[in-house]
Amino acid sequence: MIAIGDSLINGLTPDLAGVKGQSWARWLADAAGISYEQYAKGGLTSYQIVERLLPKVVGNYDYGVFNMGTNDVLTSWDPIAFRDNAATAATRMAEACERVIVLSVPISSEADSIVRKVAIGVGATVIDGRVQGRRFSRPDGIHPTALGYLQIADRAAVELGLPKPSLSAPEPTQLGLGYVVKHFGLSCYFQAKTMARRLPR
Repeated sequence: MIAIGDSLINGLTPDLAGVKGQSWARWLADAAGISYEQYAKGGLTSYQIVERLLPKVVGNYDYGVFNMGTNDVLTSWDPIAFRDNAATAATRMAEACERVIVLSVPISSEADSIVRKVAIGVGATVIDGRVQGRRFSRPDGIHPTALGYLQIADRAAVELGLPKPSLSAPEPTQLGLGYVVKHFGLSCYFQAKTMARRLPR
């Protein structure tokens, strides 16, 4: 398996409730006993992923995973450019991989629709990247927690007919009060920040 993308493939997040923080794609590969290569960096746009990471897809793989779109939406959204970049990535992954897996773009219905249409064109499987609640979503409402990545990995496993990673992962423990309070405070901060960006200037 080879995986390319932004922070949602990188999977850098603190351990939580006894569960290791790592990419959902790595969880998927490890549970299935599949060798794994990952090229991902937080903050990359679709253009940067195509230019910097897609050339690293060399050879043939059973599974190819990629994501893009979140940072396009958060920076300078251009639907035409995004569609072209997503199509370029999907086509190359389909050439190199027996099965292609694409993560949805939960923060934008427009970007998500583009990704899903591109995926249909190459016969790729789209995995729902939505996570909700303090156990599964970090306060910014964009990045999953360690438990969130594991949840996404289980969804992917069901879609692909692979072993569910949660079956071999440690049983999650209860969240401490300190975590709950901190999560609530940071969530309020990020919500206020988002609302401020939407106000007319």
